Amino acid sequence: MKKLIYISYIAFCLPSCIQRYDAPPIPTPKVDAWKNEQPVTSKFADCPDPEQVLVEASFRPWWKVFGDDRLNELEYQAIAESPKVQGAVGRLEEAMAFYGITRASLFPEIDLEGFASRQRVSQSQPFAGAFAPSIAPPATPGFITKAPDAAVNPCVVCPPPPMIAPPTTATTKKPTPVFTSLGILPRLTYDLDFWGRNIQATESAMQQVKAEQEDLQNTLLQLTTAVADAYLQVRTYDKELEILNRTLSTRTNSYNLNKDQFDAGLINELAVYQAQSDMENVAAEIQNTSKLRSSTENRLAELVGQPASFFTLEADKDLPALPTVASGVPSTMLQQRPDIRQGLALIEAARLNVGVAKTEYFPDFTITLDYGFASNKANKLFKWKSRTWLTAVDMVMPLFTAGRISSTIDDAIAQYKQAVASYLDTVLIAFQQVEDSLFSIEATKRQLDHLKVDVDASQKAYDIAEMRYRMGLETYLTVVNTERTLLDTERIAIQVTREQYTNTIKLISSLGGYWENPVKEPANSFFRVNTL
Repeated sequence: MKKLIYISYIAFCLPSCIQRYDAPPIPTPKVDAWKNEQPVTSKFADCPDPEQVLVEASFRPWWKVFGDDRLNELEYQAIAESPKVQGAVGRLEEAMAFYGITRASLFPEIDLEGFASRQRVSQSQPFAGAFAPSIAPPATPGFITKAPDAAVNPCVVCPPPPMIAPPTTATTKKPTPVFTSLGILPRLTYDLDFWGRNIQATESAMQQVKAEQEDLQNTLLQLTTAVADAYLQVRTYDKELEILNRTLSTRTNSYNLNKDQFDAGLINELAVYQAQSDMENVAAEIQNTSKLRSSTENRLAELVGQPASFFTLEADKDLPALPTVASGVPSTMLQQRPDIRQGLALIEAARLNVGVAKTEYFPDFTITLDYGFASNKANKLFKWKSRTWLTAVDMVMPLFTAGRISSTIDDAIAQYKQAVASYLDTVLIAFQQVEDSLFSIEATKRQLDHLKVDVDASQKAYDIAEMRYRMGLETYLTVVNTERTLLDTERIAIQVTREQYTNTIKLISSLGGYWENPVKEPANSFFRVNTL
């Protein structure tokens, strides 16, 4: 009964012995509204529910808001084959394995020790004198020997009998100095975690696992946004090439027309060279745009985990719709971004590591239990009289470490401060990215509205100039100038649309891949076909 009360008292007092670090509160910025809030005038279907795209992580397919089947295929291909994702999965598996290693310290460790030895002691030494290292004092033949270090081989069976000087008669036969030792001993070892070292180390390892899970989510987010950005850039280059090829066709027709008129003596040579210059200028722009498209396509191949030599993205002049993403409130952004959640997990892991470091001031208790069999003959090894057991409690307490423990604690606290500073920096960068994206989207949207009017006006001016040129009321130079203005305006509109795609993807990334009520706006509404 007394033992039961004593054990209950220890179990009750054990939690109060755990050395924890009471960290100060984290000064997280509080923002109630965005400075550049984006108005939402109409609603579109919410982004699909999260899908299991990897066994290790559930990730929301935010890119489906663009409604592009080819983009969907590339995104899932990138998730499945990108080395970046595989590296993040490997880091997660490493953290989970380390958690399993650390968690094992909370439980007893059971080992099985077996030994078999046969040894001859030198007859040149006195029978009870000094012996060679690692050789126990010999007993009468037939008795089990004992190793000098009981912790290594604690199978103490029975002490040797008192030494009796052998008779001095010449007929006495000396005993053979050969000894045999056999044994099998299960051993249980358990670290009594009075101060919470193993518990807090296990909790810290669990926080590391959570941090790596968020790192995997962040890797997926950065990868999928990069794939979407590269894909949409290729699509805008296709649209730009379609405009340039159409313009080259009209410039070629104009050059041939002017050359025929020059050959007929109707116009001078200046108009011919002017038409040829315009034609070659557009041809050069086609080559430059093709180069940009090729480099972007190669970057897309790297993102989806394919060699650029084997990857080809077919041309498509139709642009996906532009979604308008509602930013929500800043507080939700702090919960959505995986890098911010990762920072919080690392802070908690660092705080627990401080508690682990503080436990080094206190003694470490270890229980060892052995129970098995030992004998000098194999046929007697498992006899009841051959049983042996050992119960031991080891205590190790630091007395003088020359400041090592205090320095270890200071190092753990410094790492905690670094984790907090890194988290706050991530939060500030997140607010900056959201504000930059919101302002850029709104400014680019107004720019596109002006460009739409500009394209319409340039198209009408070109139509009138072309009609008057055919009627002989305008010179060719007027037609070329209006066509050049139309071409420049359409190309600027395409380039601004490309920038708007990038801004939208940046906003999605800065919000952690989550948003509310996205709105789609057509991207091809102000591109017209001009003919000569």
